[in-house]
Amino acid sequence: MKNFLFLFLLFAFRLYANDPAIIQNKIAVQVSSLNNSQKAILYEYAVLKMHNANAERYWELHEKDFVDINDSVRDQLASEIYTHTQFSYKPDKNFSTDTSLKVQLLSNWMFYLAALIAVLALIQLFKNYWSWIIQVLIKKLAPIFRLLFSPILLTYEMLLAGGVCIFFGCFMEEFVSRTIVIHIGIFLLWSQSTAILTQKYLAEKYIFDIPVNFWGNDSWKTLKTISIPAFIIVGALVYVIVNRPNETFYIYELVAAVIASVYTLPFWRSIEKYLSRLLFPFKDDLVERSVYTLASVTILALLATVLFVFNFSNNIYFAQIIVALVSLLSVSFLILSFKWFYRRDYRNYYYVQFVTFAYLLTALYYGFYVQSIEIVWMPLLCLSFFVIIKYWEIITSYFYWKNSKTKIWGFLGMSVLLWVLGKGVLYLLNFVL
Repeated sequence: MKNFLFLFLLFAFRLYANDPAIIQNKIAVQVSSLNNSQKAILYEYAVLKMHNANAERYWELHEKDFVDINDSVRDQLASEIYTHTQFSYKPDKNFSTDTSLKVQLLSNWMFYLAALIAVLALIQLFKNYWSWIIQVLIKKLAPIFRLLFSPILLTYEMLLAGGVCIFFGCFMEEFVSRTIVIHIGIFLLWSQSTAILTQKYLAEKYIFDIPVNFWGNDSWKTLKTISIPAFIIVGALVYVIVNRPNETFYIYELVAAVIASVYTLPFWRSIEKYLSRLLFPFKDDLVERSVYTLASVTILALLATVLFVFNFSNNIYFAQIIVALVSLLSVSFLILSFKWFYRRDYRNYYYVQFVTFAYLLTALYYGFYVQSIEIVWMPLLCLSFFVIIKYWEIITSYFYWKNSKTKIWGFLGMSVLLWVLGKGVLYLLNFVL
């Protein structure tokens, strides 16, 4: 009887010890006994372990902050803190998670650049050898292949191939291959839609019509040569972005395609001179028309940016569009600030310097206001280039630049200027962050 009672009590205590509620309560008590630093370490360990980012190495570096804790208890505490506990902490600037994410972002851009270079190389090869391939196919694979690979039918086949590349390319797993296939599809959609609309089925025949029609006065030719193909590319990029929302560099291409398609519409071209007057208030016939065009496109993009900022800044997709617009505007204003565009009358030059500087400061302030490093980075970089360019413009305007001594002093001054810019950027970041 005593043995039976002993076994019963032992079984009861075992059930009590394995009760999930009791175990959860013990974990909660252990979590409450930790300080904020220990909680932060366990939380960061859970994040690293979840992302397979060398969590054990991180734990070895911080294991000394804990006393008598085994791996099982550590995992339970880390899971509890990550899942249920809310606390405030600021990761170190050299924290491995932040470094890992930055390295991953940099590698993604490197992959994108590699894919883009490969696409350009393939396009160049396509341009160099396509006529030869067509001639060989027509001569050797007659008669059915003569019909199949006729310029007209082949144009529609390649247009279909471009759509297939876009459709199936989004579902490819490997990043570089996916990017190459998608961009080949975009190129095929643009080139073959242009060939069909112009009814010129060889690239060497319609490629020269694009700049001619862009600067020409025939609105319909501009519409069918540039606007409609650009709208087709916009649709393809929207499809890619919907299926690959994490690859934000497609948004930059989307913004450029939208600007090209909208700006070449007839009613925008008719008000080009009025839009450009906002950046060039003083008449100057020596300024090239391409500069006025860039100015009007910049104003159009600026209006779109203001619209998005005040109405759609909380939407994640429009937020990325705002980032792309701010970046493109920063580069556009920097280009327009070059003194080389203004030959004799410098009134527009001085006015554009003021507008460019004001825009870059405003964009920089907005980036810090919304805490977006993507927005902060490009205006800050363009502002640094702006200061350096203005420095050299002043040096070459007011000093005898061909003198070797003047060059030495100029480069010495530039080194001081770069040092001041670096200190200013660090001070700004420390002050704001």
